[in-house]
Amino acid sequence: MTEIGRLLGSGKEAEVFEYGALALKLYKHAAAKASAFREGANLAIVERLSLPAPKVHAVGEFDGRWGVVMDRAPGSCFAERFVSAGAPFEEMAQLHRRLHQQSDDGLPSLTARL
Repeated sequence: MTEIGRLLGSGKEAEVFEYGALALKLYKHAAAKASAFREGANLAIVERLSLPAPKVHAVGEFDGRWGVVMDRAPGSCFAERFVSAGAPFEEMAQLHRRLHQQSDDGLPSLTARL
């Protein structure tokens, strides 16, 4: 089993760690099993659509927390670029446009979930 490495980033719901050559996103709350599987499934759909997203390698429990093992993105994180480069809004808008142009993509409705 791969060792959980250094912390790469942290947010309200989860932390992301090095996991060998991959990344491991661990949810902070104990009841995160459904969240981890939902994220893994959604990323798998996005991968099938050939959109830029990390490839999912596993969803499971790691040191008592639920998480998703995925590819690590090369370069700086999107948030760092957002702050230092003056917010790449056009890049984000293009990604959203590409996602919404997919017909019958299989992604669950965020409106229905909210």
